[in-house]
Amino acid sequence: MIFSISKTHFDFTKCQTENEGCRLVQEDFCQALNRNAQQKYNYSLKECFDLIRIECSNPIEDSRKLLNLILFNGLIGNADGHAKNISLLHDENGTTLAPFYDLVSTMVYPQFTKKMPMKIAGKKRQFGHFQKHHFDSLSEEIGMKPNILIKAALNLANRIMTVTEITPTEFKAQYGSIEMVDKINSVISFHARSLIDTLSAYPVQK
Repeated sequence: MIFSISKTHFDFTKCQTENEGCRLVQEDFCQALNRNAQQKYNYSLKECFDLIRIECSNPIEDSRKLLNLILFNGLIGNADGHAKNISLLHDENGTTLAPFYDLVSTMVYPQFTKKMPMKIAGKKRQFGHFQKHHFDSLSEEIGMKPNILIKAALNLANRIMTVTEITPTEFKAQYGSIEMVDKINSVISFHARSLIDTLSAYPVQK
């Protein structure tokens, strides 16, 4: 469900095989980028993508996952996607990007900033105000072709628009009307529609 708050951490996770258990080692991006916890907002997207290319066993796949996380956080209005909310998992098979956690629509809460936690095109911005040139700057910073970025953004936005049209009805049928759910859905719908309107005018190569 698009409104769910996910707060799963992996630093204590064990993976069980038939004969033995193995402990997964988690390293958040603050640790991996040699930042302390107080510096969790002081990072660049370039540093994050460079880290994946250096550390991860499948950097192409994990780079696309990180891109989807950035886009998803923007679409749901999560302004708290700091470096301690992104992690690597290390095991005997190598290093991968950890499943994502702490995905919350913070924008509906007045005490939180409305701007994304990372800088794009030189400053922190509200996701709903992004224009094509901001995505061009993001593409250059993270070393990913603009075509791939725009295609990923449109795909995710369209999928989310479908969910926002269905989920509120299903939720209300089961739990009744809740004002906060309507607020969250409104933020997500606005961001998804704005993104689609902004990027649909630009051709995406197959």
